[in-house]
Amino acid sequence: NQKNYSEAEKWYLKAIEKGNFTAISNIAYLYFEKKDYEKSIKYYKEYQKLVDNPDNYLWIAAAYYEMDDYKNAKEWFLKTIKFEKDGASENRLGLIFSNEGNHKEAIKWYLAAIQKGNLWAYDNLAVLYLNLGDYDASEKLVRKGLELARKENDTEEIKELEETLDIIREAR
Repeated sequence: NQKNYSEAEKWYLKAIEKGNFTAISNIAYLYFEKKDYEKSIKYYKEYQKLVDNPDNYLWIAAAYYEMDDYKNAKEWFLKTIKFEKDGASENRLGLIFSNEGNHKEAIKWYLAAIQKGNLWAYDNLAVLYLNLGDYDASEKLVRKGLELARKENDTEEIKELEETLDIIREAR
């Protein structure tokens, strides 16, 4: 809650004054959680100067994404690709390009995320194909994603994919 955020912020700022570098990362995350993305970016970049941690790239990218600053979000997500293995950055790039209406680039990035095993990319690409009217490709992706999500017992993604499958059935 807001009171806890304010208290944490106060203590993190005191720790930073005393030279605690970890507190810089902690306050950056706190600002992200508070949806104060500009401050979050400021502190993550400050922390990045001290500690070259690829996780910072992802948080900076996510903050820019939340601010709908797709130009900067793309730049930072591209930096994370060589470090992270789960395809989350590729999936986010797919979302950005899809939001910008660049379907060809969106498909490229969703497929790259799928290559890394990112289950959310199955659903996002299926929705894109659905919106483009390619129901067969959409359903094929959803069914493959569901198969993998069930193997991993990913209940959140199973629910999401089942909802997308229902939308496809209604659209036909």
